[in-house]
Amino acid sequence: QRLWKYVESIIASLPHRCAPVVLTDSNGKNGWCKDADGNILLVQSDAIGHCTPEMENSNGKAFREVLERQYLCSVNSFKAEGHTYFGNIVGVKSRLDHIALPQSLLPKVIACSVLYAVGARLQRIRGPGKRDHMPVHVVFEHRSNFQPCETVLHGAQWDKSQLAMGVLRGDGRNALIAQVEQKCEALQM
Repeated sequence: QRLWKYVESIIASLPHRCAPVVLTDSNGKNGWCKDADGNILLVQSDAIGHCTPEMENSNGKAFREVLERQYLCSVNSFKAEGHTYFGNIVGVKSRLDHIALPQSLLPKVIACSVLYAVGARLQRIRGPGKRDHMPVHVVFEHRSNFQPCETVLHGAQWDKSQLAMGVLRGDGRNALIAQVEQKCEALQM
């Protein structure tokens, strides 16, 4: 619980315009849960998808709840069918590793996959089967550069490159000079 509180405090402290990308080895399992009658159901959450589901454990629940509170989602639980961890016992596999993005960016994901070929080259334990963690790969579209625009409504006021271009072009210079002159005249009266 202390780890997840720490992770959540870091995410919560980020500026509002920041798009956090969180890489985790969560050691938690997500996907299925039991209801009050003992029936196994898919977890209904905007944070966890239905790819490669596993019975949710306590650490997985804590991980899911952090994602829910911070409006994040595990992209590879929505988009990448496949396990990310293969234990030392043959047949033991799980989806422990995650890439979390804001839920609003999920539709902007272009590609998401588990890179088994790369993971095979990174294995510390040599053997016939996969061992250890397999890297997860996500490509998403995120607009960070803004094109010039006619009005503030279509652009971003805080974009430093646009502010610099405005200074170089002299945007609003005449109005600023007129305001300064008016203030100076008012002070002299």
